[in-house]
This record gives sequence, C-alpha cells and structure tokens, in this order.
Amino acid sequence: MSPVRRVVLASQSLILAASVAGAVLTTRSADWQPVGLVILLAILAVTSDALAIDARGQRLSGSFIALVLAMALLGTVPAWAMGLAAILVDAARSRRSTLYVLNHLAT
Repeated sequence: MSPVRRVVLASQSLILAASVAGAVLTTRSADWQPVGLVILLAILAVTSDALAIDARGQRLSGSFIALVLAMALLGTVPAWAMGLAAILVDAARSRRSTLYVLNHLAT
C-alpha cells in the first residue's frame, strides 16, 4: 500500500471515528421517537438507495428525500444513522473497494 493511500485511509478513519463519537455523545432518546417514523424513513432511505439508477456516469437515488425528512422530523443523528445504513447496504451489494466505502462513510 502506498504512503498516500495509507494517509488517506487513516484520515478517513479518523473522520469517521470522530463522527461516530459526536453522534453518540449528542443523541437523545427523544430523537428516535416515534419509532414507527424512524423505521419507515430508514426503510425508504435504504430501499430507494438500492433502487438507484445510473445516468451519464452519475448514480441517482431517492434516498436524499428520506434523509431530509429524517433531518427535519427526527434530528441529525437518526438521519446520520440512516445515511450510514444506506451506504453500508450499497457497499455490500456493489462490492466497492474499502477506501471508496470508507470515504463515503466519512463524508
């Protein structure tokens, strides 16, 4: 592995770890209520991301709408968790490289 690749991998890992720590420290139980809405928006985010289409080299999905609704109705941490879930499901389906997936998770 090249030194540049190692630096990128380490920096993305550090950003993701800081994001996880921030989410854990700032979430409240009220953010996850009502549970039915959390589940519905999570399902919408993951399934619409799984049904993405490719158009002129760009990947288009409807998960953004579910994530914006989650941000507005539930708060930042539930939307963050739904975004991570959608990225992980996509990574499992498409078998992308570790660096690519880590970059998306950190972003």
